[in-house]
Amino acid sequence: MITLNKTNGNKDGGDKSFNLLDKYNHVWVKQGDDNVYVSPYWEQATGLTSAEVISEDTILLSFTMTDGLTAENLKSKLEIKDADGTTVEIESVEIAGDKKVEVKAQFDLEKLPLSITYSGRTVSASSGWRMLDEMFAYEGDDLGATYKDGAATLKLWAPKANKVVANFFNKDNAAEQIGSIELTKGEKGVWSADIAPGALNVTDLKGYFYQYEVTNDGVTKKVLDPYAKSMAAFTVNTKGEAGPDGDTVGKAAIVDMSGTDPEDFDHAKIKGYEKREDAVIYEVHVRDFTSDPSIEGDLNARWGSYNAFVDKLDYIKKLGVTHVQLLPVMAWYYGDETKMGQRELDYSAGGNEYNWGYDPHSYFSPDGAYSEDATDPELRVKELKQMIDAIHDAGMGVVLDVVYTHMAQSSQLNDIVPDYYAFQDAQGNFLGGFGNNLATSHTMAEKLMVDSVKYWFEEYKIDGMRFDMMGDATYPAVQNAYDAAASVNPDALFIGEGWRTFAGHIAEPELAGMGADQDWMDKTDDVGVFSDEIRNELKSGFGSEGEPRFLTGGARDIKTIFDNIKGQPGNTADDDPGDMVQYIAAHDNLPLYDVIAQSIKKDPAIPENNLEIHKRIRLGNSMILTSQGTAFLHAGQEYGRTKQWKGEGVPEQKYHELADEQGKPFGYFIHDSYDSSDAINMFDWQKATNKKKYSVNTTTQAYTQGLIELRKSTNAFRLGEKELVDQNVRLLDLPEINDNDLVIAYENVSTDKTGTYYVFVNADMKARTLTLGDLDFSKGKVLVDNDEAGKTPVSKKSGFKLSKDKLTLDPLTTVVIKVDHKGKKK
Repeated sequence: MITLNKTNGNKDGGDKSFNLLDKYNHVWVKQGDDNVYVSPYWEQATGLTSAEVISEDTILLSFTMTDGLTAENLKSKLEIKDADGTTVEIESVEIAGDKKVEVKAQFDLEKLPLSITYSGRTVSASSGWRMLDEMFAYEGDDLGATYKDGAATLKLWAPKANKVVANFFNKDNAAEQIGSIELTKGEKGVWSADIAPGALNVTDLKGYFYQYEVTNDGVTKKVLDPYAKSMAAFTVNTKGEAGPDGDTVGKAAIVDMSGTDPEDFDHAKIKGYEKREDAVIYEVHVRDFTSDPSIEGDLNARWGSYNAFVDKLDYIKKLGVTHVQLLPVMAWYYGDETKMGQRELDYSAGGNEYNWGYDPHSYFSPDGAYSEDATDPELRVKELKQMIDAIHDAGMGVVLDVVYTHMAQSSQLNDIVPDYYAFQDAQGNFLGGFGNNLATSHTMAEKLMVDSVKYWFEEYKIDGMRFDMMGDATYPAVQNAYDAAASVNPDALFIGEGWRTFAGHIAEPELAGMGADQDWMDKTDDVGVFSDEIRNELKSGFGSEGEPRFLTGGARDIKTIFDNIKGQPGNTADDDPGDMVQYIAAHDNLPLYDVIAQSIKKDPAIPENNLEIHKRIRLGNSMILTSQGTAFLHAGQEYGRTKQWKGEGVPEQKYHELADEQGKPFGYFIHDSYDSSDAINMFDWQKATNKKKYSVNTTTQAYTQGLIELRKSTNAFRLGEKELVDQNVRLLDLPEINDNDLVIAYENVSTDKTGTYYVFVNADMKARTLTLGDLDFSKGKVLVDNDEAGKTPVSKKSGFKLSKDKLTLDPLTTVVIKVDHKGKKK
């Protein structure tokens, strides 16, 4: 329950819970206090709330509080019965905390659940996750379906189950069942069956599909094998409604992985990439990249597919990034895979057969939406591998965006092993912002994640992962996942969303402070987190989106911005520049172009406003690409990607109506377009490449490409240690720059003898003149100005005036000057 302030409607204090309503029909709460009382004299109830069998002879009881309880009294008043109704003898009782009691007793694990009664209240005790971890944790690497010589072995971990049956389906018609085989329960709760093709009246099991029926406590549920290496085409629509086959679970495929590799398939060999600070990551959605109808003639494959992505890969190669980050390609849940060849060119903000993929369905199977034939389970594997291989051939690595901390539905794992895979509160409710946070502190839940990570690095030769909602996981589990990846690919790049969202401590108080979030960064140098501070300081973000910031006319604390440029934000316990992923745009929220239009309140349809927005984009890109840490770009950030609504009427959902300074609306802009149509989500190839029609966009695109080239040409912007950053990156103390300002200047000294680089950024709408003091640029080379950037001097200087003692920057201009020695006057 929550309590609200009657005056302003704000929530008072935290969430409150009380689950003894069968004994008390009146409760009292008071302002600023999260306890619940059973009398107006502030008395608290002492009652049994839940129970869990944690080993073969131990039961863990949870009470509202244990104050006033004694072991002797509890032993005499507790009554325990097994599933047959037989009384269980209590051997000992120990009060184990302010809310916990451990009971030792003799009972039969085959006769669970136990019924436990205290003071008139009865709760049920089943085998809890602790017992499953202690008695049934499985270390084998053979879960799922293993194919060999036409036959297959199936293995499923389901230690609570009473029965497991595998139903098999026709490889040419996944809706047609061809037989059923019951699995046998073995050691550690693993159910298995060796299946010969003759048992199903076929000659070879390759390509056939299967789906489990798992019975727990007499209740049978259909489930997908969590280790499915590929799947049948899944036809659930974006609303979760079943397709023609009526299946809302999904079917695993028996595949022969041995013949799916491209020739000489291996991990990427990236020129100049030695450490995570060397990475420039480019985040892109497979479908978006080729959904623009204007490039249909360039494609040799179906638009929006793995193969079509390869057809346009040269663009990303020329951009110069080191890693291509793919929005989720592991099988996701919502969206009919058989309809993904239909372009959605009408404007629609939601409810489309389009998906970003943050609703996981399988952690081992590629999604069929990007295959040219979703009904062929082997083809999707081959196509994804071929795409990864092509990216490697282009000299870039592949980072997969992964979503291990929740699934599309809690039933996907809970129907296999009830009350094990997800964190739950004392009332049995699943925890987490997305409804079922993976309990990575539980051995087999962590194993599922780590096995998947290692599988993708081994089988698909990937080079990195970006963990969605990483803060929902325990950091030891994420570290173990990295270690597994690095054992396969020592150059593994791991980044994640390190927001402080961890909820596991609600289920297990001992996990407090164990989230894989920003606070973890001083304990690992293997995993980095996104820097929301640099994002919010430069262009605004969650909680402040659209407010004026440094890039959009809002003077900011220059020391704070500089600390972020050094990769040392104030809100993260980082101790290494690579701990920070430096970014100002990603798939979430509004694109950078649209946020700038929102913040400066100017209609981008007016040419001078469009140019101004682009100048501000160039400022932002120049700052990110001259910052320490790992650089990150969102696809289209380089040319001014927008998700403006150009359709009739008002969008259905997820939009901002933007207005100018006079309050006059100038359009709707879509945010979080995870199920919006292609009209909104497509990568605009004309703006990215058509210099004649879109000269401003293509100038920004070339400018960003030049910044990437500059970053890669020196280590001045990608030093690998905090000590080196502190020694070689300096804020210039120039008299015209105020503590809070729209101008910043900083010096970066390389350690690879490529020179010293001076970065001057004027985000002001007026020209700013800076007195250079003892800085000597007489032999300096201007590598970046307001419309050119690169590792060589600009061809035509623009946007600034440089004299012996002063530098004047035009409004909205970045200038980078390189000197071959530290630029001090003698």
